[in-house]
Amino acid sequence: MLDASIFLCEVDAEFTSTLCPACNRIEAENREYKEFHCTSCGHQGEADHIAAINIANRAVDEEIREICNKLPLEERKQAIYSVYHRRHLEYTNEL
Repeated sequence: MLDASIFLCEVDAEFTSTLCPACNRIEAENREYKEFHCTSCGHQGEADHIAAINIANRAVDEEIREICNKLPLEERKQAIYSVYHRRHLEYTNEL
């Protein structure tokens, strides 16, 4: 018998459509209608697919989940942005 377990959790969708899953750069210009093209690293793909990847990654990202579990909604956006900004700087060796 096949066990078809499903992992389900609530995910804060903030920045999922403008976040590059390759370099962690958040930029509104990364997404143009149905296309995603990172202005920093050049990663590209269909915008909804990129957003789905970001949502899946966020579901297992302990640092982001901790922010979402601890902070009130009005404080999450800046905290989430700060995490991804730090990760982008690490990716580009600018930190």
